Amino acid sequence: MKKGISYFGTRDLRWVKKDLDEIKRAKFSYIIHTFSEEDLRYYRQNLKEIIYESKKRNLEVFFDPWGVGKYFGGEPPSFFTSEYPEECIVIKNKRKPVACPNSKKFRNLLKEWSLFSIETGADGIFMDEPKLIDEKCLCKNCKGKNLKDSGIKLLKWIAELWKKENKKVSICLLPYSLKKDFLEIFFKSKNFDIIGTDPYPVLFNKNFDRESKNAISILKDYRGKYKKEIEIWIQAFKLKKKEENYIKKFYEFCKKEKIDRVSFWAFMGCYEMGHLRCERPFKVWEIIKKLY
Repeated sequence: MKKGISYFGTRDLRWVKKDLDEIKRAKFSYIIHTFSEEDLRYYRQNLKEIIYESKKRNLEVFFDPWGVGKYFGGEPPSFFTSEYPEECIVIKNKRKPVACPNSKKFRNLLKEWSLFSIETGADGIFMDEPKLIDEKCLCKNCKGKNLKDSGIKLLKWIAELWKKENKKVSICLLPYSLKKDFLEIFFKSKNFDIIGTDPYPVLFNKNFDRESKNAISILKDYRGKYKKEIEIWIQAFKLKKKEENYIKKFYEFCKKEKIDRVSFWAFMGCYEMGHLRCERPFKVWEIIKKLY
């Protein structure tokens, strides 16, 4: 079982190197670097250096389009949605600050983002929680098209960009979306290599134990049929002291179930961001480091 960690917040290479050393000592085999619109505008050189240092330590590297167009999961604001509101989705006559999957301008942004990411030497893309909304969009680009269908086409298009360069494509789908017809779209496609989900207890705490195990069971069934890697995300943000024991318990369950990849969001209990920080971030990190 491979162990991965997401990393964000720090662009100063002096500190990044130290963190990467600690991640390597903790026997992680891959890292997910967040890559926002702000990074694309102002931190390109920093990201090149960070990817170089990550690969220098033999870490497999994925880039996450963090909050890009607010179409993908992530806290950062989007330049695109504020500068091009007319390129955002419209549901029931209300415009939402989310880029439309049928927007050519949004596709151009994603292409620019992807080409630069590939240029850095990243091994793959990690598409986190894309907003596959099952509603009609009334914006100028859609004129009534279904956003979920359009979104799937967009994700396939992105995946193809990366596969043409022999890169890996990983996607994280929300737990409640793991339905047969929907999952088969990604498992059947030759352009998706890793299919995952993130049953986080704080965000999805309704019958968590049962639902998280059910999500794993569903993905395992499809892995057996389509021979793809599956990935489970373990929450390492916003955890209270009393919730910390969940980390080891869930990790051991994933290990027992022979999950291909287990990832943690995020490094150091999200100490870098107060909004996501665990109550005891350093303790959370110590727990994670001891998991093998």
